Amino acid sequence: MGAGLPVLSTLQTLLDTGDRLIKVEGIFSGTLSYIFNTFGPEAPFSQVVVGAKEAGYTEPDPRDDLNGVLLVVGRGGEGCVIDGVLFG
Repeated sequence: MGAGLPVLSTLQTLLDTGDRLIKVEGIFSGTLSYIFNTFGPEAPFSQVVVGAKEAGYTEPDPRDDLNGVLLVVGRGGEGCVIDGVLFG
């Protein structure tokens, strides 16, 4: 997630200058990328997270990745209205 932090300042600059945020897409961390590409009916979610940790994608405590990534990005969109929903 640290490598993606410049995205937040860019989004804020766009919002400050009157642009509207319509959609944000992407993979926000190596942990989420691994999970999205591995998770399926053959393995429980907890097993996939363990695999991500063993592969070196997660923080020492994977909950830090899973709890923090979307929160940080969500805070970057504070005050945005997307599909009629106000964030922040």
